[in-house]
Amino acid sequence: MRWSLLLVVSLLGFASCGVEKRPPEAAASDAPSSAAASSHATASPRRLRVYKGDVLELEIVDRPGPLVSNAAPPPVPGSPPPPPHKFLTATAFVAADEGELRKLLDASSSLEEFLGKLRARGFRIEEVP
Repeated sequence: MRWSLLLVVSLLGFASCGVEKRPPEAAASDAPSSAAASSHATASPRRLRVYKGDVLELEIVDRPGPLVSNAAPPPVPGSPPPPPHKFLTATAFVAADEGELRKLLDASSSLEEFLGKLRARGFRIEEVP
């Protein structure tokens, strides 16, 4: 796995929990941590896409995991992985909007609260079947 530097990620604004750079298809297929696995063992996690107009901004999986930035540069080899986010796994696609998304995420204590804040800001959320 490849991890980006916390400093670079901080500059992008989507990163106090750390950000990982990988293809979007890889982000959604990761196995959750053991704590996450035990809390979500009986049901498949929800998958959501967040749009601003017609632009895909964020993909979310309803389980603890990494925050991924497709705008972040490759990590320094040997860098330790960042800690997982406490209630979601997310992949951000638009670097210019990562700061706004991160502020909304940091102000939320649950996935539902985060989704409500996104909707209030005009983002459209679609559940992925």
